[in-house]
Amino acid sequence: MKNQKNLIHLTCTKNKYQGLYITKIAFLKINNILYKSKNKALKLMLIKSGCFGSKYKISLLDQLLYHEILFQKDQTYIFVNKKDIIFIDNTIIDFTKNNFHQSFQFYNSNIKEFCGCKKSFIFK
Repeated sequence: MKNQKNLIHLTCTKNKYQGLYITKIAFLKINNILYKSKNKALKLMLIKSGCFGSKYKISLLDQLLYHEILFQKDQTYIFVNKKDIIFIDNTIIDFTKNNFHQSFQFYNSNIKEFCGCKKSFIFK
């Protein structure tokens, strides 16, 4: 994955988490989605799914969630719930686009193995 010097760091001021790292293209895409949808933030979570059991899910939030863990850079807010934080902290988020597909990609050193389609995974 990309050198962390070239990534945008979303930090958490209330806790001692490492944060989330986002490529410039993913940062621009997130802000574009929030602007067009008139939402205030994203929520990044893990859901049970796929052949290996877990996958990332992003949802839009129309209000800020003060009971969850907030990572931010300027006016870009990403919330993570407390049960997922040990698996999501220090994740790198990228956005890829080609002629047929566009999606956010997640790079996490705590992931042990992906399934064949690379959509679900298991942790170490």
